[in-house]
This record gives sequence, C-alpha cells and structure tokens, in this order.
Amino acid sequence: GNRVVSLAVERWNFVTNADWIQAYDFFSPDHKRLEKLTVYLGGKEYHEYGEASKPAVIGIEDNMGYLEVIVDWTPHHPELRIADNLPDEPDAMKQTLTMIESWEWVEGEWYYQGAERRNEFFEAHPKLAKNN
Repeated sequence: GNRVVSLAVERWNFVTNADWIQAYDFFSPDHKRLEKLTVYLGGKEYHEYGEASKPAVIGIEDNMGYLEVIVDWTPHHPELRIADNLPDEPDAMKQTLTMIESWEWVEGEWYYQGAERRNEFFEAHPKLAKNN
C-alpha cells in the first residue's frame, strides 16, 4: 500500500499547484485514450485545491486500492458567485472535502481512476463502509 500512497501524495502536489498536465499523467493508458487531455483540462482553472492531508489507505480489494484524503477546495466559477450573491472574498466558497480516491493496479503500477465524496463512495461500497 505504500507505493499507492506515495503516488497519491505526488499527484496531490501537482493538483494543489494547479499543474493539471502532470496530474493527468497518473491516469492509466486506457483512461487517457477515453478522456483526452484537452477534455480533462476543461474548466480546471475554476478549481483551486489547498493542501491535502496525507492519503490513508482504507481498503485494497483485488486490483483496486482506495484512499481517503481531506482537502480544501475553492471553486472559482464567476457565475456561481453572482448566482449566490456572495461577497467577493476568495474564501467565501471554500469547503473542506473528504474524498475517497480509487486507484487501479494495472500491469505492475498503480493508476489514479477518480475520486468521490466520502458518503457517495460508501453508498456504492457498503462492504468498505463497515470497516471505516
């Protein structure tokens, strides 16, 4: 499980620095074929992530590893701010999210698959919820 944790830490360093092209590299070759870089990058400039907690392995099943990460997230959609009539303070929209990341072991390496909010993840994976 240590290798997947160090990869997740590396990926979060890119994400928190908004280095999305480097973050994209953590996807598997199959994922990259399905979701081109240009598609992945769409709208990314509207998302700002603060420092992430150290990812914790919450389960490994077959070829999948699941990590829990807590991170600050600030959306920067101009429309959102107008719609919510929020003050123009950078932190007005900031939220702390608890995310569960899915990583897949493919041909000798871990690849990032995606992340879901904790409660949505456990609804989909009730077996893992019991231990966490």
